[in-house]
Amino acid sequence: MGTFKRIIFSVMTVVLILLGAIFLSVGLMKLDMLFDILYYLQNPNVRIGVMVVGAILLLFAIIVIVDLIITSNSDYEYLKEDEAGSVLIKRNSLEHTVMTAVESKGLEALQAGVEILSKDEKINAKTKVQVDGNRDLSLLSEELKSEIRKALTELTGIADVNVDVLFEKSEPSLEGNKR
Repeated sequence: MGTFKRIIFSVMTVVLILLGAIFLSVGLMKLDMLFDILYYLQNPNVRIGVMVVGAILLLFAIIVIVDLIITSNSDYEYLKEDEAGSVLIKRNSLEHTVMTAVESKGLEALQAGVEILSKDEKINAKTKVQVDGNRDLSLLSEELKSEIRKALTELTGIADVNVDVLFEKSEPSLEGNKR
């Protein structure tokens, strides 16, 4: 969680504690004191101030709700999901596993994307790999797919792994030809 989120969440927590304390104290107040407070709220300046504070609190609440909806599971994939609970795994871990498997073959992974289909107990992985032009791509493709399947199965325990490998040929370096 970033610094900005921590500040917003801390402020909202303090505000919610204060609001809870205010509502609790209003509930415990004597009736004649409550009427005095309500009489004080009839002043237009006080009402405008209360509305501004209420609008700011609503804005904070909307920001927190939107943030929670957007970031709640965006970084995670469901590994297991049942009545007892869910096991989540970071998407970065899955992508890093794919990239490490590609790099173990001496290649550079340009992109990696992994999706877990928890209901089907299946993993879909896609990666883009940079290769030089003189390699046998069909043999290399099978080696990479096997290595990626093995790495993802070891990490997740799911054996049904579908791997798509896209190759991008690297441009020959002009510096290597200069003498």
